[in-house]
Amino acid sequence: MDFRLAEYGEVFSTRPRGLDVREELRKQLQPDSTVAVSFDSVLKVSQSFSDEFLCALISDLGPERVRIEGDMTPSVERVLSRALRRRGFADIEGFAAVTA
Repeated sequence: MDFRLAEYGEVFSTRPRGLDVREELRKQLQPDSTVAVSFDSVLKVSQSFSDEFLCALISDLGPERVRIEGDMTPSVERVLSRALRRRGFADIEGFAAVTA
């Protein structure tokens, strides 16, 4: 499944927003399928959003079922990488095709 985050906005912050977007993704996801989360056209993400959306999604599904894709701004890539490392996951490159 492909999930384009930019369909929900360009700037993402707060844990409640992260939870909302993660729940929307989970509604669309078929059991046992993988998801490619695209960060194309996303201008900014906060640490709290990244943790609640991406890191919690990876914790829920398992790292083998989540890929991170898209042309990211350097600041988005930095925040995502920091959030992943804080949760003990591989850096962003460990989750797939980053073409920034």
